[in-house]
Amino acid sequence: MHEPRPEQEKALARLAEVIAPLWHEGLDDRLSAMARLRLYLVRNTMLDELLELVAFEGELAERGVATPVVADGGRAYARYPYLRDPSRGIPDICYDVTKQLGVRHHVTHAALCGSVLHLAGHGYLHRVATEAVSTELVLRERGSGTEYRLPVTHTATPGLGRDEDEGRYPYDRAGFEAAVDITTCDDGAPLPDGLWDISLTIGAQGICRDVRIGSKRDGGVSGAPTTHIVAGDDEIRAVTLYATRPHGNFTLDIGERKHAVPPQLTVTSVRWAPGTPAELEFTGRCTLAALPDGVLAVHLEDGAGGSAVFPARACSQVGDDLVVRVPVTELPAGLWTGQLRLGGWAWSLPPAPAGLPPAKWRRHGLPWYAKPVTGQGEEFGLHVARTHLARAVARRLKS
Repeated sequence: MHEPRPEQEKALARLAEVIAPLWHEGLDDRLSAMARLRLYLVRNTMLDELLELVAFEGELAERGVATPVVADGGRAYARYPYLRDPSRGIPDICYDVTKQLGVRHHVTHAALCGSVLHLAGHGYLHRVATEAVSTELVLRERGSGTEYRLPVTHTATPGLGRDEDEGRYPYDRAGFEAAVDITTCDDGAPLPDGLWDISLTIGAQGICRDVRIGSKRDGGVSGAPTTHIVAGDDEIRAVTLYATRPHGNFTLDIGERKHAVPPQLTVTSVRWAPGTPAELEFTGRCTLAALPDGVLAVHLEDGAGGSAVFPARACSQVGDDLVVRVPVTELPAGLWTGQLRLGGWAWSLPPAPAGLPPAKWRRHGLPWYAKPVTGQGEEFGLHVARTHLARAVARRLKS
């Protein structure tokens, strides 16, 4: 049962006196809109309005439905009692819930294809209908704060929000799709090296809020790191799309800030290719997600200015076997050593196993051979030469 009116007035006056020396303008920034409004009514001893607000809060709690908002001038104001009532003159700051608006987002697609980052999903501001949407994709470099704001394609999301707040707020234009080429998105130049956190600036009716994306995504959208090798105009770079821990938001690692390339590729063995005894076959493992054709290759040198390049079979899926075949019949005479190279990265080639026989063939009717060189330690070596017939006959006679 409520106290008599005179007692309520006295109690409110005493409370206003206690609060008066404690209140300052900066306090509003630390309070919710409901708390700001309640405090304003107490400070100004507006008893009837305060009682109405208490009844309103009780109804809210009973119904469990969020209060509608009014969007105006890039701010959101809750429809609490006496909003912009000229007879009360309560300031808008008491109703401002812009910072309190919930941001709902979900990613349905996130992948790198060549140098292009593809993203899709939806994002909206809770209680703000998706009218005059102005959502942007934001790439922000973690260390420097440099950011790029990029347009998205707005897509329809019919029925979104139907299962919350009794379906009172339509979010049927909350979808987005984006395709960002990292080799050109900096006004035609490549995106610089760094850790680029991916966000959305979700905008509707002039109200905007930033949110990192990726923590809420479809089950089929992986957050595991996937490193792609991307070829630009004059360089080859590593780009990794991954979800951060523990929050699971998406980030682009450009330039191996956290995901190095060398551990993702190994050359483990060398042998003569089955069925083609004059081709050396180097094998290994590659966990790079993708790389351009022809950039991964074995480079051989003879120490006298001669060189030869043999491309690897492209890695099309994570965990693919790596295979490079070297037709030794194409090599001139000499002692050949080399590496597996990819842009500025290089891997040593393993030595041939002991007992690997030489390969033999004829070139212009004359016998040639290629045999692995021993005594090279852990390095690969191959000796290619024309067979000296007299020496070959002498060796056979001695044996």
